[in-house]
Amino acid sequence: MSNKPIYEPCNVFKLFMAMLIILVTMSVVKAWYWPVTSYDAVAGYDFMGKLIADGVNPYTSGYEMTQRGKVPPLVPLGLSVFHLIGMNSQILMSVFFVFLCVLFYRNVNSDRTIAVVGTFVMAVTPEFYAFQSIVNVNTVTAVLVFAGVVYLFKGVEDGQENK
Repeated sequence: MSNKPIYEPCNVFKLFMAMLIILVTMSVVKAWYWPVTSYDAVAGYDFMGKLIADGVNPYTSGYEMTQRGKVPPLVPLGLSVFHLIGMNSQILMSVFFVFLCVLFYRNVNSDRTIAVVGTFVMAVTPEFYAFQSIVNVNTVTAVLVFAGVVYLFKGVEDGQENK
């Protein structure tokens, strides 16, 4: 019998990092090939992205804009870029999902094993994992709010340390 511990941080880190990479890769492949099907995207965000890609100003073009006028402009502008280059527009949500995973992993001020386990748990949360392959503003809003709050607190902490 060896006295080697069952739990080795290096092996746990490699296991969870491999699972996280597989999870993110599967979600990106799903978003790459699956067409945009959610009603909010087809009638709202993705539709406005197609209009912008076609050179139409959706806010002054005469389209019925009761609900579409309330869409934040960042999402349709981002989707229009993918329409212009001929790619599936859902890739934008996958880019934000990958950005959220990297941002979360980099900002956990702890052991790298704890950081990758926490990032994996965050990534498999149904809200993030499901919405990263559906064109919706939830993922974009979650990533931008998370990044803003994290860097606000980091800035405040750095300002207090420098006094």
